[in-house]
Order: sequence, then structure tokens, then C-alpha cells
Amino acid sequence: MQLAPPSAAGGRGGPGERASGPGSGRLVRPAERGTAYVPWKPKLRDLSAGCAGRYPGPVPRTRTEEKELRMMTPSMSRRGRGVWWISGLAVLAWSAVAPPAAEAQQRPGHNRLTREAERAIGLAMIQADSVQRERHYRTALEAALKAVQEDARNATGWLMAGRAYAGLGDLAGADSAFRYAEELHPPYAQELEGDREAAWAQAYNLAADAYQRGDLAQSIALFEQADRLSRKWPYALVVLGWLYTQQGDNERALNAYRAALEVFSGGVPDGATEEQAAEWRTRHAEAMQETGRLLVATGQTAEAEAVYRAFLETNPGHVGAMIGLAQVAGGEEADRLYAELVEQDGLSEEQLFQIGAGLYDAGRYDGAAKAFRKAVELNPYSRDAHFNLAQSLYQRARELQPEEGAGTPPPELRGVYEEMIRAAEQTRVHDPNNRDLYRILAFSYRGLGNLASDPQEKARWEGEVAKVAQEYEAVPFEIFDIGFVQEGSGLRMSGTLENLKLTEGATVRLRVSVLGEGGAVIGSSDVEVRAPAQGETVGFSTVLALNGTLRGWKYEVVE
Repeated sequence: MQLAPPSAAGGRGGPGERASGPGSGRLVRPAERGTAYVPWKPKLRDLSAGCAGRYPGPVPRTRTEEKELRMMTPSMSRRGRGVWWISGLAVLAWSAVAPPAAEAQQRPGHNRLTREAERAIGLAMIQADSVQRERHYRTALEAALKAVQEDARNATGWLMAGRAYAGLGDLAGADSAFRYAEELHPPYAQELEGDREAAWAQAYNLAADAYQRGDLAQSIALFEQADRLSRKWPYALVVLGWLYTQQGDNERALNAYRAALEVFSGGVPDGATEEQAAEWRTRHAEAMQETGRLLVATGQTAEAEAVYRAFLETNPGHVGAMIGLAQVAGGEEADRLYAELVEQDGLSEEQLFQIGAGLYDAGRYDGAAKAFRKAVELNPYSRDAHFNLAQSLYQRARELQPEEGAGTPPPELRGVYEEMIRAAEQTRVHDPNNRDLYRILAFSYRGLGNLASDPQEKARWEGEVAKVAQEYEAVPFEIFDIGFVQEGSGLRMSGTLENLKLTEGATVRLRVSVLGEGGAVIGSSDVEVRAPAQGETVGFSTVLALNGTLRGWKYEVVE
């Protein structure tokens, strides 16, 4: 049996269909990988300790205390206290009572009610007992709201109301009151930075808690509230961009990311600690990469290019931005960027896949092989890295092969053939029923035979070609299009079986395993597939539980 030559080993063509055989250009792309690739997800860590706020977070309340608070809430009051809840403040004819600009710049003074509110807030802040602390905040709120009821232009009253609301955990009320205070007396905006930052941290952490509970709508509402409270740290915007994307609302996601990048462009806030500055740079990079990715996905490549270039102006040499720019810029600039990137140390496996794919698409097969070689060194249990290395080496070998009668092959060619054999054999350990690998091996053996000057060596390689051709012919079915997606705490694996020689209806049992550190099996599942008619394909899938860090996968046929 004569294997089809690699150049003729094309596949089934067409979008979504399998491109088969060496030279088909069918690499495993970064977003298709199931070995170590996990889509970016923002970290929702507790930020309260990193903020400069002065006021405590929400006060835990018993049911009795909640009832008392509702009774004191002005809009729901049954005690005739004559004050109203902050959400009802729109009843004020604000445009009619807003003071002239000159008057608003004068430092507002105190009256009896605002002094009472200020004193109660001070007492609340020194209370260790939560019940007493909340009682004082309630007293402060009642006095402050009476003050603004008597005079809606009382900026100090709004300031005290906002602080009391913040102390009670009513962040929407705090934001509204702060806004009124700032409009009446703009210098309050600077004074309230700490208050807003503390309230922002409360809202952010509550939003993160809601997300962990699975309450996506509440989580989004609280992150939006956090963003309204303060944009000193634009992290809520970054998370909102991601959450909107999960809902399929790309337009809102992009608007959130754009707003975040605008804040990031102003640089790290003054007074930030070294830890805060490092966090800022990390979040800025995440926002840049997600913005660029989403812009590319929605066809807005010109804006994506601008995003990457703007980031590189202040962060030269950033790998993610360079990869993104290379992907959208194309041409000679992309070639230059990829060539520069592949020489860098410390690249992640995911970055190496992106660089390797970019170099492969640009026809820089030596560079692509170098990238995937590094990926193999980083993770020797990655089937996808071995496979992509074999594909890149195949293309490199074709470049080095002289035309028949055109001269002596370069010395490098033998090493390429030998490395290609090792890469294909390593891939077969994970993916034994992939006939592309037999073609790669046959191509390599044939090439080594052509290089051999000794008749015995030439005959040995011709024997290897014949052997792998027989193995190729004997394969009863082929497995391809293996993919993985996260499903709950586990991983769903899916693939396609093509029946080559089996009787229709025959059962094929596959054992699919995922590999952890050191190549140890950290999850395994058997799946039974009924063979379709010969020449036809059928899909299959199974869910695997994970017990460790995912590093690779494999399957085997169970007799």
C-alpha cells in the first residue's frame, strides 16, 4: 500500500470541516486547546484592605433590626417623622433650588442638625459593638435628612447623610447623597474621595460575593454601583466588561472596557503602594487584552490595533500587546514582532501557542517550530504542542528539500526529519488513532531514505515506510476534532469518530484521560461510541472530573 504523499493529503475542506494531513495548515489554535488553556476570567479578590476608606462596611442586621430600620426609613415611615428615603430624593425640584456657582464655592457651615449628625457619625466610628454602631448611624441619618428637608441646598446635610448611609451599608443612598453634596459644593468631591473609595470597596466585595453565590444579576448591579461610587480604581469596569460578555452583550462589554482603559491611561493614582501599583498594571494589561480580543471578534480591528499600540507606548515589550498587535497588523510588522517574541524567555505556554500560530501563518516555519519546541519543553504532556511541532517541522522540511536534481540537501534537513519523527511519536502516545501522524512518519522516513548514501540504510528507511503504510491501512477508525470545554467543576471532552473498516453498529470503547503534573492521570472516563456506516462520522462526548492542575490529555482504545 502506498501512502498518499503529504502534499496530496488534503482533507475535507470547508468551514468547520476537518483539514487533514501534513501541510494542510491545520494547527491546534490557542482558543481550541483543551490542555492548559482557560479563557481569561477576572480575579474577584477582597479589595477592602487595599483601599484608603475611613468608614466600616455594611453592618450585619438581625430581622428585628431590619424592621426597625425600615420603620425609620423616611419613605416608609409609620412614625410621622417627616423625613424621606434617599431613593426618593428626586421629588425635590433640584433645578429650582440649585445655588449660583459663586455661592456653591463657599465652604458650607453647620447647623444644629448637621452637628448632631457629625457627632453621631463620630460615635459610630469608635463603637466595637455593631448594634451600637448602627444605632449611632441611624441617629446621624435621621438628623441629616431633617437638615436637608429643611433646606435642600444644605451641602453639609447631604454630606452627613451620605456618610451615614455608607455606614449603614446603603451604598446607593450614599452615592446619591454624595452627588448632591458635590453639586452644591464642588470642593467636596476631593474631600469625599476616601468615602467613595471605601464605599466602592464595599460594593465591589458584595458584588464578588453575589457572583460566587451564582446571582449574576445582583453581581452586575453591585459592580455597576461600585463604578458609580468611584473610578479611582477601574477594576469594577474590568469585571463588568467580562460579565457583560458572558451575557452576550458585547456592546456594553466594550463600553465598560473602553471606560476602564480611559481611567488606566491616567496612570497609577498618587499615593498608591507598591502592591497597589502592581495590581494596577496587571488589571490594565487584562483590560487591554480583553478589549483587543473583543474588538477583533466583532470586526473592529482598527480600534484593536490602536488599543495595542497605545498600551505599548507606556508598556514597551509587553508580550500580550505585541502578540495582539502582530495579529491585527499583519504584514512585515507582524513578522518582525513574532520573530522578536519567539526569542524571549519566560513566555507562557499559551503565549507560545499564539506566537507559533502567528509564525506558521506567516510562513516562518523555523520560528513556528522554535515556539512549539519551547511549548513542549514547558509542558511535555501537551499533545497539542507535540502535534503543532510536527506540523511546523513538516513545513520546514519542505522548505529545505531541494528540487529533484537541484543540488545537495542542507545538513539541517536530517535533523528536521529526525525531530519530526520524535514529535509524531510523542503525539501518538496521546492520540493513537490519528492517521495524520502516520503520514508525517512516512514522509520523514522517506526523506531520511533519500538522504542515505549507504544502500543498507536506504533499504532500512524504505522498510520503515512500508511498515507505517501497513499500519495506516490497518487503522479501523480514526479519531479527530478532540476538544474540551469547562462544564461546572469538570471538563467536557468531545470528538469525532470516522469509521474506516468497522461493521456498522459495532461498539468502540474509548478511555479518555486528563493529565496533571508529571503526566499523572487526574481524571478519566470511558465513553462508548457506535460505529456509523463505513466512511461516515459520528460525534461523541463525555464529562471528566478533575483532581489537580490540567496539563494534557490522551485517549486509548479499550478492548
